[in-house]
Order: sequence, then C-alpha cells, then structure tokens
Amino acid sequence: MLHVLIADDEINELNMLERKLLSLFPEQLEVVSKCKNGQEALSEGKEKRPDLAILDIEMPIYNGLEVARMLKDADSNIKIVMLSAYSSFPYAKDAISIGVVNYLVKPCDDVDLVNVVGGVISQYKNNLNSELRNIMHHLVNASFSSEESHPVVRLAMEYIQANYMKKISLDIMAQDIGYSSSYISKCLVKYLDKNFNSILLEVRCNKAIELLAKGSYRVNEVAYSVGFSDPNYFIKCFKNLTGKSPKSYMNAIMGIS
Repeated sequence: MLHVLIADDEINELNMLERKLLSLFPEQLEVVSKCKNGQEALSEGKEKRPDLAILDIEMPIYNGLEVARMLKDADSNIKIVMLSAYSSFPYAKDAISIGVVNYLVKPCDDVDLVNVVGGVISQYKNNLNSELRNIMHHLVNASFSSEESHPVVRLAMEYIQANYMKKISLDIMAQDIGYSSSYISKCLVKYLDKNFNSILLEVRCNKAIELLAKGSYRVNEVAYSVGFSDPNYFIKCFKNLTGKSPKSYMNAIMGIS
C-alpha cells in the first residue's frame, strides 16, 4: 500500500483532496499525513517517510518546491507531485529540476488524479517487483561468474533449475547426473561458495516471486508449486531471503493492505 502525504494551506482543498484519493484508491493508498504549511509538510515527511508527497506550491513558511527539494535530499526515493492553482512554466521547470514526477493544476478532477496518482502506484508496484527480483537474482547469481563454466557446476545448476519443484536432494541429483555427492558438493562450495541446499532454496524462492507477482495464487499453492512441502517453512525462508513475507509481497503487488 502506498503511503501518501498531502499538503495544502487551504483546508477545504486539503480535505477534498484526501476524500478524492481515498475514494479513487481505497485499497491502494493510505494518507499518512495532512499538512497545512510547508514546515509541517517537511517535518511530517522526514518523520513518516511517505512513498508519495502531493504538495501545493503556494504554502507559508516553505513553499511546495522548497519542501520537495528538502524531502528529496532526505529520501531520493520519494515521489513528488506538485499542486498549484494555475499552470506556470517557471514552476514546472523548477519542479522538473527537483525530480517531481508530475504536476496537477487545481482544482484537479478525478481523471487527472487517476492518471497521475495511478501512474505512481503502478510504478511503485513495478519497482517493488523489480527490487525483489534483483535480490533473488543477486542471491542466486552472486558467485556465478566464469566458474559456472565448470562442467559439474553447470550440470548441477541445470539440474536444479529443471527439478526445483520436485523432492530432490544432493544424493538424488548425484545419482541422476552421474557424479558422487561429495564431489558435487566440493565443486559447488569451491566455485559458487554455496552448498546444494542454499542454491535450491534460492532458486525455489526466485520461482515463487514469479508466481506471487501474478496475483492469482495463494501462498500455500505457491509453496507447493516450487517444491516446499511445508508452507510455513516456505514463508520463513522467503522472508529470510527477501526481507518480506510472501503475503506482504503479493499484497503490495496487488495494491492492498
């Protein structure tokens, strides 16, 4: 769920914006802060660290552009949308230089909000998906450099990729590919700095990410599909490797809390 800060010194506009956001995106975002001036927006933004800040340009103490610049300095990942009672090229130019993702002219209608905020939500989901995929890619491939060309290592990796969903072990793999389990184990540790169980676990979790991202499978179904016999163990392993539970990851992709 996207955490949103909104700031506008016009209270009626502030309340109306909140109502529209919650009406248009009831399960996709949460308004974590409503601020009436730039100083409050800056303080709340640094404390709450929202994913998105929608800032009116004309505010007392600090204007929206000043707040945007300081929030970006504090957290480069925050998305900023500027809000103004009129369109102004100088403002837009400054906003672009700060890294503002879009610009809304008040009073903004539902279509503009859906296009702009909906675009931020989609980007947030895509970034989350990409981030977890990168984590798993790093875990599985961190040591897979030129050493993977070693024939036993390459054969073992191909076997695991083809059979991760089955009940396999180092001994079973050794019998199937024709090398002793001790020799395979030594090769994996020497060239990849990982043992068989670690590699299998990482491959299974990587495949689980692909299924969870589709949003059409329950966590238990994903666990069984990638070779786990115990869904609770799958949940524990997935969280240890990615920092998120499977359900949290799937809910974030689907845009629900």
